[in-house]
Amino acid sequence: MKRTLLVILIALGSYWGYNKLNGNFSISNITLKNWPQIANAPVNSPAEIAAAQKILDQPFHYLSRGRQSFVFESADQKYVLKFVKCQRINVTDWYEKMPLPRFLDKKRKATLYERTDRITRMFTSFALAKDPLQDATGVLLLHITPERVIQRNVQVIDKLGFSHTVDLTKVPFALQVKAAKIMPTLKALYKKRDKKALEARLDQIIALFVERAKLGIANPDSSLLEHNNIGFTDTRAIYIDIGTFKRSKHSMQSLKRDFKVLKPLVRWLKSKDKALAESFSNKINAAINQI
Repeated sequence: MKRTLLVILIALGSYWGYNKLNGNFSISNITLKNWPQIANAPVNSPAEIAAAQKILDQPFHYLSRGRQSFVFESADQKYVLKFVKCQRINVTDWYEKMPLPRFLDKKRKATLYERTDRITRMFTSFALAKDPLQDATGVLLLHITPERVIQRNVQVIDKLGFSHTVDLTKVPFALQVKAAKIMPTLKALYKKRDKKALEARLDQIIALFVERAKLGIANPDSSLLEHNNIGFTDTRAIYIDIGTFKRSKHSMQSLKRDFKVLKPLVRWLKSKDKALAESFSNKINAAINQI
């Protein structure tokens, strides 16, 4: 009996350790049990699907994990594949169906509602990231409905180097252009003394905020810089994090508040080039005054 218990404890410890080292990634943790109904879910065009087919021919390697997604990078380092973390959303059948006293059933219903509301808000944001914000997010393909958007498997390599085959018809995901992190990019340009390129990149950040606001979309994310939730492609700035968008009738009026998240960037500029910092601040004020 003691030996059996010891074997069980070792097995459980090994499983826990493996999950810990692997960033908690598993196929079951990206498989969604109950898909929410998303109003006006964007449709992937035949051209987008064909382009995605080619991109997904290559393996994707573990890159990071965020609050909402596991992120994998394509072998050519040009794209990222974001799988929604479903382990915090899925509920077991026994939890949904088991008889409970009234006060516990009330708590269960509140928990189930909270999980459904969470995934609905997240998928609604993903939908906005695809339409109308596709240019501002670099989202190439989106799967947030039970419909089989793209019928194929993709190979992913987890954090520990193990290979997994993911059936993309069963998991919610977003395929997105990979962007360079904002602050490392700006710091590299400053180090190279490429003031013209640095100023162009700063202009792209302002343009990104204005573009999103003009489309009637708000983004209350206050950690855009801290968590590198925006970045740069070759030609523009884009939102890397696509999970916090929402419709707003006051998106343009909120620009002044939105630009406050750039204060750490302004402080950094002041410590390096006061003239450039002043120019950047003036351009922000000009964008606000357009309202």
